[in-house]
Amino acid sequence: MVQRVETFPCEDGEIQRVQVVQLDSFSKFHFQRPQYSPRSFEQICRLYEEYFVKKYAAFMGKILFFQADEEIEVPMQNTGCGDLYDPLNALTLFFRENISYQKGEMVFHCEKAKEIYERLLTKKKLYLAEGKRNKIYLLPVGNGMGFLSQSFPDSDMAVNSSFFVMNLNEFGSIYDYAGIPIGLMIEGGKILSPPQFGRQAFLVRKDGTVSIETVRLGQVSVGIGELLFEDGRNCEFIERPAQKKTGRGKTDIVLVDSKVVAVHRGGGTQIPCGGFVIRTDLDVPDLKQASVSYHGMEDVEFGIQVGNSAIVDGVKTDRFLSPFYKVQNLFSAPYPPSMYPQNYKKARAPRILFGADISGKPMVAWIEGAGKFGHVKQEEGAGASLSESAEIAEKIGMHNAVHLDGGGSAQILVRGKKELKVSDRDPTDYSENERAIPLALVFKG
Repeated sequence: MVQRVETFPCEDGEIQRVQVVQLDSFSKFHFQRPQYSPRSFEQICRLYEEYFVKKYAAFMGKILFFQADEEIEVPMQNTGCGDLYDPLNALTLFFRENISYQKGEMVFHCEKAKEIYERLLTKKKLYLAEGKRNKIYLLPVGNGMGFLSQSFPDSDMAVNSSFFVMNLNEFGSIYDYAGIPIGLMIEGGKILSPPQFGRQAFLVRKDGTVSIETVRLGQVSVGIGELLFEDGRNCEFIERPAQKKTGRGKTDIVLVDSKVVAVHRGGGTQIPCGGFVIRTDLDVPDLKQASVSYHGMEDVEFGIQVGNSAIVDGVKTDRFLSPFYKVQNLFSAPYPPSMYPQNYKKARAPRILFGADISGKPMVAWIEGAGKFGHVKQEEGAGASLSESAEIAEKIGMHNAVHLDGGGSAQILVRGKKELKVSDRDPTDYSENERAIPLALVFKG
């Protein structure tokens, strides 16, 4: 493993600082969950409050953040969401039905809702961020997020990897929660997570061939327990943005984070932003304990699907080739990530590039972004637009590359050490605030 930091001048007087890491084998990459940190919940609440609620208070309502607690029993109710297997989904549904905000006050429509609310508040698993609008939004937070810097002390390199559900408009169903990783992941020839949304994927086949291809959900089959589902043969795979809700009839199996989270007989199911629905006429048993597996890309040794490509076979990408939800189109069905498709040539942000050089060897690069508070011109990197990111990919010797999760999550650790600065900052002293993530890509030599 070899690393270096390069600095490139910009025409506007800013600089772009880039950490480049060159490695020897894709077989040494592993998708790993970080060690769960209770502080991640507090950090997500702070992130929203500092960057969204305070800044846009006149437009924001109240945001109720909460996590599930195994000691708190949530009443199960059938209100059209099917048999729920995830306690957080059940809690989200219960709060949706029994909590509202009216005339400046929290209103509980049953005593149990008030009791659960107060117990979660005591356990520091609930927080209310208060914008000025008289409306409440529910934002459930998963129990699987942690910090890169605290989780992989024995790795040679660790980098944040996949996009994940985070923004308010990505909570399109009661099955969605903050922290669901999105997109294809293949490790050692095994599909760990299915492709979603028809985005480009970086693939390394077992013969060593490297390519960037558009990969779709229908290209894989899904094994659930003893059943095997194939799109167009014995079922239909449905994901956003094609539909927000399934039609009536048949049985819907809801999958999120490679788990069955609900079975809804009779249809009319909300489609999760962070997952998909299998719609079938088959007789479906109770799937609460059923394992999930994916099949159909057995020739691929390693694969990852996150953002748009930066360079393909030595040719710089000059436009969006992966579909993304555009916030401006209020009539389209949202799906993650909402904030990614900014101006392709002008909108700068921290970026992570993942790819290979012309010989097919792995390369990873972190383009440092401007601090959200206290940025000092020419002392820290200004970030890069997607067009500039493609230019940088070419300059540092990448032949094929895609973008991993950037923004405030962007960072690389080499043997636990960070060379650049993350863009999230404390507004009081401009110190770095590392962002919690649900998934990392870890290299162990």
